Amino acid sequence: MKTTLIAFLLLFSSTLFAQNEVYFSDEKPQTISMQGLAASFQGSIIPDNSAGYALSLNYFYELRVMSKVTALFSGGFTGNFNYTDLQIEAEPRYYFSLTERTSAKRGGLNSGWFISLPLNISSPLISEYASFADYFNYKATLNIGYRYPLTNKWFLEGKAGGGLMRNGGNEDLTIYNATLKVAYTF
Repeated sequence: MKTTLIAFLLLFSSTLFAQNEVYFSDEKPQTISMQGLAASFQGSIIPDNSAGYALSLNYFYELRVMSKVTALFSGGFTGNFNYTDLQIEAEPRYYFSLTERTSAKRGGLNSGWFISLPLNISSPLISEYASFADYFNYKATLNIGYRYPLTNKWFLEGKAGGGLMRNGGNEDLTIYNATLKVAYTF
């Protein structure tokens, strides 16, 4: 609980680093990246099994790979009242509306429509069902989403999709999820 509280305080009070708006279509790709803290709310449905929600707090790093493709890496904590998981994620993204937005100077913070394939691994830190050492979840979903810049440091992002999950009990499950995220970049 202390870790979550500290992370939220950092998320809402961190103004130590300055960053101009990031346009991922600039000419020097090696210099284009962004990092920050993100808080998100996720709802998931597993047909014929269960539905649930989770709150997440993550550090993220997004790096331009090609003109419309980025690689987003994140790690942090996710959970609700029944569990807390440690998770890491790698997410390749294709921004298919970025050209129009950057030509109109509305593409800051890499905003626009995207398609992504997040690959997620998580394991419980606190759970009544399992321990960290013997219970891992693996998840791969195909998502479509939109990122909207609120200021030159804050953005709002929503995405939804579906895919496969293998839980710690070695069951392969179909999963549908939707995520709403607010993030601060530094």
